Amino acid sequence: MDHEGKTWRILTNVWTVVALGLFTVDFATNNRFDSSVGAVGVIYIAVLGIFVGTKEFERWHAHHSANYFGEIYIIIWSTFVLVTSITAVFSGQFQIPSELVIVYTVVLSIFAVSRRSKALYSRRRQTPDPLANIKKYVKVRKQKAKKKKI
Repeated sequence: MDHEGKTWRILTNVWTVVALGLFTVDFATNNRFDSSVGAVGVIYIAVLGIFVGTKEFERWHAHHSANYFGEIYIIIWSTFVLVTSITAVFSGQFQIPSELVIVYTVVLSIFAVSRRSKALYSRRRQTPDPLANIKKYVKVRKQKAKKKKI
């Protein structure tokens, strides 16, 4: 991963911690920081989207070499949402911040798109030139046409 990729990874990690921390404080104080959580959620989604988009662009242009496991983000966010949901249901006094649901959904979506892109890229690298069969067909037809002329 190049310098720019490392920068986006670090920014993503920092904003993940900030977002999770602020969501925790907002949840514990019954959504007292609603507007701040919304703003941080938007920033986090943007940073995560840029990081993953940059990583996928590098992958498709054969510059991506680092392994960075997005599953870690999914595990962290899923655990956090699960714990806050269970706490909210059983306590009766806490509410899940609506921004948390939005951020979690976007994180899942970004991960799903990234995984699909990775799978498509892997399949593309494993299969020969998509036009190989057509080129082979044309070559055989030309050879047969030459034989008929002789």
